[in-house]
Amino acid sequence: MHRKRTSAALALTLVLALIPTSALAAPADSPAAEPATVNTENFNQVAGDQATGQAKALVDSHIDSTMRSSGMVAPSDVEVWTTEVDGTDIAAVIPDGSVVESVAVVSDAVEDTDIAAFGVEIAETEEAVGTAPPVAHMKGRGTPLREACRTLWFNTPASTNDDQVYDCYEKYKLSNSSYIYNRYSKATLAAAASGVRREIHEFTIRFRQYKNYSRITGGPYNYGPLPGSADCSNGQFSYGVVTIPLTSCASIENVSGGSYYNSGTRYKGHATGQKYVDTYARFTSNGTEPIFSDYVWLTTAARGNMWVPCINTNNNYSATWNDGGYNR
Repeated sequence: MHRKRTSAALALTLVLALIPTSALAAPADSPAAEPATVNTENFNQVAGDQATGQAKALVDSHIDSTMRSSGMVAPSDVEVWTTEVDGTDIAAVIPDGSVVESVAVVSDAVEDTDIAAFGVEIAETEEAVGTAPPVAHMKGRGTPLREACRTLWFNTPASTNDDQVYDCYEKYKLSNSSYIYNRYSKATLAAAASGVRREIHEFTIRFRQYKNYSRITGGPYNYGPLPGSADCSNGQFSYGVVTIPLTSCASIENVSGGSYYNSGTRYKGHATGQKYVDTYARFTSNGTEPIFSDYVWLTTAARGNMWVPCINTNNNYSATWNDGGYNR
């Protein structure tokens, strides 16, 4: 389900954060120690082919993005989940049968800079992963065993429209006991209000073994991308019959390791407009297919001066992950 790689368009933007509520860690000097959170019981759900009004517009937008990325998906393949957290409207178009485990909203301000973070943990059931539609590869080799994309929207006070994260996964089966899991995400900041500068300060994507499953026996192996590596120089990762194209390795760090076979990539900087992030790893299993749980963290900043970069302070939420996350 790889997409055509295009240059990120420059536009004013605000940072988003997709995180499981139990993985939120309050940084020093931040008054927002307890973010507003919501669980699945507070969401309104509707099947994609039954969506009307704004929900239908979100489904259409998701399908358009997926088709432009060479994906094949129909309204009946997705669901729309909507809720409000601390005055912020949040919507997700996800594969039919998937679950939004939790959502968190964090906001803060320092001097003339507003910091905002939005967190979502998405867990795919074993049934849902098996219903992913076939997708043609634009580049590379290998046919994914499972693959799907979802789109997340967040309304933010510093923008005139919703910020968006388009997030995809692929799972490759090398043998009955060897698998590669790949994630790629694109954050797009909505246009800011007049005279406002918006930036992405952090964009992190992670995955690990789905809770209550014990199928993985080793890994992550061959994880990346790693700054300065041959993969980054070549713009792709290859292992066996699988080749995965990469976007950019600038200003990233790998955050693989820890409990539950965690793997991921973190970007930290002052990106405007859009930001792409990739992460991948190989795992061994007990002979059965491993199931993964995903999350994305996005932190944004905005200030009332178009020409001055936003301040990067401790008021940004820490992306350091703790082992108590993912609702375990």
